Amino acid sequence: MGEQQTISVSKTLQTKGRTMNSIYKRAVGEQFQQLHPLLQMKYGKTSGVVHGEGVMKQIRGSALYKPIAYGLTHDDFLFPERGVEVPFSIRNTYSTNRKGPYVSWDRHFHFPNATRRFYAEMWWNEKQSRVYDSLGKSGRLVQPLDFHVTDTGGLLITSDETYANIGKRLLRLPKALSAKVNVYEKATSANTIQIFVHIEHVTTVLMYEGEATIVEIR
Repeated sequence: MGEQQTISVSKTLQTKGRTMNSIYKRAVGEQFQQLHPLLQMKYGKTSGVVHGEGVMKQIRGSALYKPIAYGLTHDDFLFPERGVEVPFSIRNTYSTNRKGPYVSWDRHFHFPNATRRFYAEMWWNEKQSRVYDSLGKSGRLVQPLDFHVTDTGGLLITSDETYANIGKRLLRLPKALSAKVNVYEKATSANTIQIFVHIEHVTTVLMYEGEATIVEIR
């Protein structure tokens, strides 16, 4: 089954009284200034809201995962619908709780017969010095993320590890059970972001790509 690793959630989220910076600035480091200004705004905030609306050119995934995806719709995680030219909205809320700073990612996909939600919360793991992504409302699955600034000022976010959130601890799953994630965002204008997301486990679990225009910043 491979090596298992546990991490204490309650201890690793504390900010230890230091001045708060964006969790993404901490992860990207000096390269943060190489991001497009629109992405610097989006990933540099520590409070407030950024709301975008647009269209996903395509949403696809293997039929093998449709039963699992349907079962996870109640947790606002995966979904079984596929399509093209799907209206889409995303709302990032930047806040802080007793555990530290976090950013919620609230995505809505408006299919002809259903609106599906894909919710996640990203937070700073102090002990690991990484951003972690808690998936769905329950946050039962968690992934540590790596950030890379591209030569064109875009941002590539990757992960190939998955943890199960059990109580107040994270249990690392074997590689065979971990999904690979690639997220790419690139500003195509002063207020529009190109989005690509690919989640893979043996085959494509979910992929979507399109654009969103920022319509609200506060």
